[in-house]
Amino acid sequence: MINAIEISYNNLVYLHGEVYKIQDFQDCEVVNPIPLTEEWLLKMGFEEAKGHGGYKAFSIDSFVVLKTNGVNKVFQASNYCANQVEVSTVHQLQNLYHALTGEELTIKE
Repeated sequence: MINAIEISYNNLVYLHGEVYKIQDFQDCEVVNPIPLTEEWLLKMGFEEAKGHGGYKAFSIDSFVVLKTNGVNKVFQASNYCANQVEVSTVHQLQNLYHALTGEELTIKE
């Protein structure tokens, strides 16, 4: 289960085994996180980038998710610095992306 303070509107989660977009916080007690996989990265518009040292990398603009030993490391690079954060679920990545860009990260059609 997900701690309710981690949930934001439009986060993608599992509700009763189905993908659900949070629109109402009444359901937050019964939702489960969606593991962040390569499939989900591609669904949200990330493109597979050339791997570094045998690792798989996926990117959108200045965001890079580096998959290494089962851990997703998210980098946002700029001219001044690069920050690294570990994320393991779709909603964590959505929240981080929104906090840093002000834009929603959703499934691309």
